[in-house]
Amino acid sequence: MCDARTIVLLLTVAAFILPTVAAVLAYRSASAAIVEADNAAAEYDRIYSESLAERAKLDRTDDAGKAVLQAAYAARYAAIGYPTPTYIGAASAPAYATSRAVHAALDGAKTNAWLALIGLACGLAASVWSLYLPAGAGSNG
Repeated sequence: MCDARTIVLLLTVAAFILPTVAAVLAYRSASAAIVEADNAAAEYDRIYSESLAERAKLDRTDDAGKAVLQAAYAARYAAIGYPTPTYIGAASAPAYATSRAVHAALDGAKTNAWLALIGLACGLAASVWSLYLPAGAGSNG
């Protein structure tokens, strides 16, 4: 059976390890979300440039061709999770990418927060419990 000092030691170690793991996981989650958002934004820009080039090739009176082209590019935007840009909303893609990155990073934040809170509770329990341990108990002196 473990004595009280060993349990306090284990709680203290858990108080360090759990919040540290939570911080590392939060960083990795945020980094992955940012990379994914940057890649999607780059794909958005590429699709947007291609669509402008294709529209420039169309005859201005070819409404059927414009509709087919619009539908094709709308599907490509939807595949990467972006709305089809409008002339007014095309500049909002970076803000949309940032919003997506933040939401993706927050998806894993609940687990990380619980890990950190459990670690803090372990630290609190170890600190309070250590106040009630007898002085010098378990020492060799």
